[in-house]
Amino acid sequence: MNYNKGKTVGTLRPFTRKAWEGARRECLTVLTRTAKRRGQITYAQICQHITSIHFEPYEWDLGRLLGDLSDDSLEKHDFMISSLVVHKLGDQEPGQGFFKYAEQIGLDVSDRLKFWVEQMKKTHAHYST
Repeated sequence: MNYNKGKTVGTLRPFTRKAWEGARRECLTVLTRTAKRRGQITYAQICQHITSIHFEPYEWDLGRLLGDLSDDSLEKHDFMISSLVVHKLGDQEPGQGFFKYAEQIGLDVSDRLKFWVEQMKKTHAHYST
């Protein structure tokens, strides 16, 4: 993770390392539970479960947190755990940041729906077995 001088995390708002790590643990716990039941969770719902840091559903720093967790899950298990986080209204899919980030790290998102469903299936399969 990209820490800024060891005291704060490289985000828009200055979070302490302790707060950021707490938010990561809380978010991962919620995502793991969601995956075990083969579900999805909205950005608003996940924000309600993170108490170490207050996030708003469309906040850049929440995307950074989800990206960090996806980096870990890609490295360890070859899936983006953030695929479980979706819009509450409208398309009920992950936000633009999910797809932009995947493309930036070299994943093929030319068929966005296929890519997202594959990531979600891999996540569910890993945690629900």
